[in-house]
Formats: sequence, C-alpha cells, structure tokens
Amino acid sequence: MNDERITLREATDRMSSGTVLLNVVFHQPGMSRPGDMVEVITSADKTMLALRKHIVRSQAYIDMNRASMYCHGSLRGMSVPSNILRRGCHKIPVARLEDVIETVRNYEADYMAAESEFVAAWPQLVEQAKERLNDQFRDTDYPTQEYIQKAIWVEYYLTEQNTPAESKLGADLFKEEQFKARSRARDEVETCVQAMRESLKMVLEKFISALGTRSDGRKAALRDKSYEAAVEFLTMFKDRNVLGDRQAQELANLALKVIDSVEPATLRTDDAFREEVRGMTEKVVVALDRVIEDGPSRMFCFDD
Repeated sequence: MNDERITLREATDRMSSGTVLLNVVFHQPGMSRPGDMVEVITSADKTMLALRKHIVRSQAYIDMNRASMYCHGSLRGMSVPSNILRRGCHKIPVARLEDVIETVRNYEADYMAAESEFVAAWPQLVEQAKERLNDQFRDTDYPTQEYIQKAIWVEYYLTEQNTPAESKLGADLFKEEQFKARSRARDEVETCVQAMRESLKMVLEKFISALGTRSDGRKAALRDKSYEAAVEFLTMFKDRNVLGDRQAQELANLALKVIDSVEPATLRTDDAFREEVRGMTEKVVVALDRVIEDGPSRMFCFDD
C-alpha cells in the first residue's frame, strides 16, 4: 500500500516537470483518389456507392508507411500514457529524451531512404498506372515528380502543455479553462497510472507464456528478442513512471531482478530453473493484479 497520497497539483507538477510533448509528422501525399462510377456495372443505386482507387502501387511507398508506423509504435513504448493527446503527439519522459530523439532520427532516415526510391520511380509508376487503371486513369490525379519530392518530409518538434495566461484570455475565460484543465488532468493522471500498471502486466504475462508449454505439450520458444524486450521495458519503467507509482515500481523492480538475473539460453535448457523463474514472475503478476484491482485512486487525494 502507498503510505502517502499525492494531490492533483503535485501529480500535475510531476507530470509537467518530468515530461515534454514530442510531435512527429511523416508528411506524404495521398495515393488514392475517387474513382468514376459511370463505367461500373452494378444493379445497386450508384448514389449509394463510392469508388476509391489507388493511383500507384509502390513497395517504396509501403516502406515509407511502415517506417512511420514503426516509429510511432516505438515512441508509444517509450512515452508516458496519455488519453488527451492528439494523434502523432507523445508525452516523453525527460530522462529518455535523448534516446527518443535518436529513435525518431533513425526512422526518419529509413523514411527518407524509401522516399528517394519512390520519387525516382515516379515516372515509371505513372506509366504503369495508365495500363492498370485503364479507363479510370486521369492525368489530373498525378502531380509532378518535383511536387512529390517536396511533399515528402519528416517534421518533429518539442512543446509543453499549458493553459494560456490569464492576461491573454481574460479573467472569466481563464477561470473556465482552468476548470477544464483540472478535469482533464485528473482523468489523465488516473489513466496514466492504470495504463502503466496494465502494460506492466501484459509484458510479464507475455514473458510467462514464453516460459510455458504449447498446446501440443512442447516447451514454448523463448526468443532472445522477446527476453530483451521484457528487460528493456522493465528497465525503462522507472523513467516512464513520472507520477511516482511506488507500488507498480516495486513490482517492476522485482520482476526485473528475477528476469535479468539469468541468460535466455539458460531458460531454454534448464527446465527446473525455467519453472522457478516462471513461478516467481507469476507471483509478481498476482500482486500486480491486486494493485490494478484497487485502481489508481488510492494513490491520489483530489480534494485540493
């Protein structure tokens, strides 16, 4: 149990001082357009239908989208959970900022490498589209190669989350915005704590499953990559735990001590030790279940 409860002001101060907002946008032109329903043969009422077409098909364009998706996926794993941020915005722990920026730059390099390939192939892609789209091909759907090149780039920048000053809003509007900000903050800190706890449980359960048995009775495969992902998550937990959830942190530390004390090769070959580690990790999950069931409210005092 937590010995001390923190106020909403303390929680928001911890969140504000321990995080920054990272906005990441992978800019690209869309590659689909409305199709022409005139030539489509159907018994349906065409006013009830809509046709979309891909104007090109390109592996390089797919690789660009994959780099964007993987980047945001990685950032979600390194950020503090939040339920109020728009898409593409991540709440980053200050302690992880250097690693996060390096991650973004690596994916930016992948994205722009695919962009170079995509732009170079643009004239050929347009010619291929003429053949594949036939009567659905429209010249006006295709911008110039120069336009395509300028439209593809990566933007990322850091900001903070604050209510505008009273001098900008006036007393009445400022008071109204403060009330809304307080309501959002309460919801966010509770969501953050619970999401951190549940993600910890998910990682531990996945690790336990990798130490179990398959449906055919054979041992499940513990891959080095899965083991390393669990250790990385548990190691990073303290940096993401900006609100100071002591209960979850203690359990994360205990799980890390158990898992990081042995090499994955040993867990694959020593069945007795494998079961011992599995059992110890299961005990952590049982304790974590109780913490999750209690909810985050015991950690906070929101009457300030």
